[in-house]
Amino acid sequence: CLRMKASDMHWLRPDCHETFKTNHSAQFQARFRYRQPLRDVTLVQAEDGFVYMQFSSPQMGVAAGQYAAWYDENECIGSGIISD
Repeated sequence: CLRMKASDMHWLRPDCHETFKTNHSAQFQARFRYRQPLRDVTLVQAEDGFVYMQFSSPQMGVAAGQYAAWYDENECIGSGIISD
């Protein structure tokens, strides 16, 4: 499970952001590198000020400071900086 500070997240679709804040979790696909295949992910807003990325399979080679981008099919919905 990876995490990002909510303040380090950038939403391109305000409607998706509003839905996410209301429900505290949402299903997307995500990647860390250009051309990396998209992977299923659940973003979960926690009370500690972090958003946790829960993947359906383990992710390798991801480091703090990298960006993650999440998508709804082929549309980029947002991105954020991965925290340590």
